Amino acid sequence: MQHSMTSLAAGTCKNALRPWFWEIALCVTSAGLLAAIVAILPHANSHAQEEWTLNITLNSPINILSTLFRACLAATAAEVISQQKWIWFWSAPTVGRPILLLATGSLQQPFIVFPIAIVLSSLAVGPFAQQSIRTVYQEMPSGLGTASLATSNYMNATLVQPDNVNSRTTYNRTLDRADYAMYSFNAGNRSIMLNAIANPVSNDSVVSPVCPTGNCSFPILSSETGITHTSIGVCNTCTDVGSLVQRSTVQGKSWNGSITYTLPKGMQLILGDSAPSLSVFSGDLSWAERVMSADAVAVARWAFVNTTVFTMSLPKGIYDTEASFVPRAVACSL
Repeated sequence: MQHSMTSLAAGTCKNALRPWFWEIALCVTSAGLLAAIVAILPHANSHAQEEWTLNITLNSPINILSTLFRACLAATAAEVISQQKWIWFWSAPTVGRPILLLATGSLQQPFIVFPIAIVLSSLAVGPFAQQSIRTVYQEMPSGLGTASLATSNYMNATLVQPDNVNSRTTYNRTLDRADYAMYSFNAGNRSIMLNAIANPVSNDSVVSPVCPTGNCSFPILSSETGITHTSIGVCNTCTDVGSLVQRSTVQGKSWNGSITYTLPKGMQLILGDSAPSLSVFSGDLSWAERVMSADAVAVARWAFVNTTVFTMSLPKGIYDTEASFVPRAVACSL
């Protein structure tokens, strides 16, 4: 007896689902289409467009899958709504039913609201699928080659040889005696150095990098300055040493009673009509280290030229008062 009841229940369930075979198949298909969309998008996310191997763009399969998904979903919901309408109109105990299914039927059968909401929301499947795909520009490391940048690491101290006077050299012998000889940079090197000091924005120092992709970056050596490479060059640093100037009065000389300004190591300016108002000295700057920064001191010790400029100037707006002259002193290193 129990076996017969079980068989009857299974057969009844099977017969009840048979008319809904296509609707069930559409539900399963829509779930598969949604799973395919969800699988494709993360797979293509954050990948270069060139890695997409199909002959169509990524938007095309997403559009096709989303359209089929929407059709399957809407068809299933439409069948459910039709079935509910049939039940609503033909199961009335009396003749006549209100035709406002959503307004009246949903109060007694709330399930009808769900398929109606699916049909309405399916209209947004296409736009949402399109908005889920966009292309952004992003710089990525390239394996096309290695970028390079030419730098100078040393200066070749080549001298003119008697048997090869046309060779490319750095120095020329300017004085040749039995006890000593003197050398000087040749005209080309001197021109480059002077131009670097006087005209640093010229094209003489332009470096052309080798960049396989047209957009190459180099590691930064100094986070403070942003320098990416170092090369031989002529640099300069200057320090205001005016605080070391001492004021006194000349006694017993042709400028007796005149005001004199003095820097350490005997650098002197006298305030007078016929006195010199500009002096330039070259040499060691150890006398000014107490007012120089640590970097300036280090540069001065290894510089090939240290120069001090000592002069007089008038404050802005004053032109003819001799007593208003102010001493100016600056020490520079190359």
